[in-house]
Amino acid sequence: MSQDRTEAAVAALEAHADEIRQALKVPRQSDVFRSALEAGYLAALADGEVDATERATILRAVELLSVGAVIEWEAEALLEQCVARAKSEGSAKRAAAVGA
Repeated sequence: MSQDRTEAAVAALEAHADEIRQALKVPRQSDVFRSALEAGYLAALADGEVDATERATILRAVELLSVGAVIEWEAEALLEQCVARAKSEGSAKRAAAVGA
């Protein structure tokens, strides 16, 4: 992807994230971000693996959506927790839990 297309895609994502944040004015937003991060991870895992690009994209999306409410090191730790839960409980069970 060219730099211009990448920048345009990020700008569009930032605008969409702003709309989502406005609609999500709910208590416990950190729980919403945690669930969004796990949902993204589980979607990426659907093909059996999560590669570095998918992982980076998930982390960047949560960063954009949360506007600093979830900082990078915290998002990394949350993602590792998602990985551990998917391994121990299975991705189908985690998907049902996140969906609930």
